[in-house]
Formats: sequence, C-alpha cells, structure tokens
Amino acid sequence: MSKFKCRYCGQEFSSERSLLSGSCSKHPAGWCKGKHSLYEGADEEKFICVNCGEEFSSLRSLTTGSCSKHPDGWCKGRHVPYEGSLKSEYTCKYCGSKFRSIRSMVSSSCSKHPDGWCKGKHSPAR
Repeated sequence: MSKFKCRYCGQEFSSERSLLSGSCSKHPAGWCKGKHSLYEGADEEKFICVNCGEEFSSLRSLTTGSCSKHPDGWCKGRHVPYEGSLKSEYTCKYCGSKFRSIRSMVSSSCSKHPDGWCKGKHSPAR
C-alpha cells in the first residue's frame, strides 16, 4: 500500500485525499494556517534539505528542525526537502554549474540568481 507524505511535516497518510484535507501544523504560513502538501520526491534512504544540504534518515526528521540557511534568515524557517532523486552530481537550476553534493552547492553564491548577482545561493534542479 502506497503512503502519501506531507512535504511540510513528514506525516504519512493512506490516501492523497486524506493528506490534502487536513491542516498542517508546520505549514510555512504558520501553525494550521495551511493544508498539508504532497511530498513528490522519491522515497529514499536519506532526505536532503535544499537550503543547507543536511541529510536526514526520514522526511519527518528533516521537517522537525529549523534550518540555519533558510532564505528568510537564520532559523526563521524549517528545512525544506529536496524532491528530486539522489544523484552523484547536482546541477544548479540558475547557472548550470555542477556539484558533487547539495551541501557544497548551497554553500556558495550564484552569479545568475534571480535576486541578482551573488544575492542568493545555488539551488538544485530536480
């Protein structure tokens, strides 16, 4: 039986309908101010935050903590799951540069970031 997971809290549901019908306590808009959202990534043995590159053993453990490199500021948001498949090389969606890990990718500024020259970090393409 397939499990459906919320990308904000990591909670598992038996159907997509039951996932989408409930409020999510970890929604980015605030406590119970939005609904659960379907995690569309692969069900891997590790889950990676797109903002800091930290690895977790489950989606639920990833969504529990605050992210030190969140775009809103230091610890002003939760970790956000990378929803692509795990790879040996990741490509920045803004400039096309290649990196061996998401952690190394997000540690440097991107010259073609939409916010302006070096005003944002590289971000992995799916």
